[in-house]
Amino acid sequence: MLSRFQRRAVTNTNLVIGGRRLLQSLSSSDQSEKKAWQAQDNINIQRVTQKAIIHELTQEQTQTINSVVPWFLDNMPSCYFRQVTEKFRMEHIKAISAIRDANMDLHMNLKARLPDGRLVLVSFNILLSNKYDR
Repeated sequence: MLSRFQRRAVTNTNLVIGGRRLLQSLSSSDQSEKKAWQAQDNINIQRVTQKAIIHELTQEQTQTINSVVPWFLDNMPSCYFRQVTEKFRMEHIKAISAIRDANMDLHMNLKARLPDGRLVLVSFNILLSNKYDR
């Protein structure tokens, strides 16, 4: 006979809406059984895992971008802002953030074409330092 602490708890669940019973289930708290709220199929588990990874990466990138943007605005020369379009500045910030997020030092050359056909070359030396850390 099981002790009172080893017994499985059994729950009888009834879902009644508008006086009509829609669902009745009997479940136990046996640890070997999956919970009703857990994904049952492998495809669902993969989908939930993928969403969790995307959420975690998004949060990390957001933190990085929050530190890179002020650094970028404080350190880029005024001629850069006069000559480089907002679209390309945003691309540059994304590239710098990706490098920062990967915790890498890198020399980076970016090349872009303006709508009028001119070529814009921007060179960055990105060296991680304490003033830029999270």
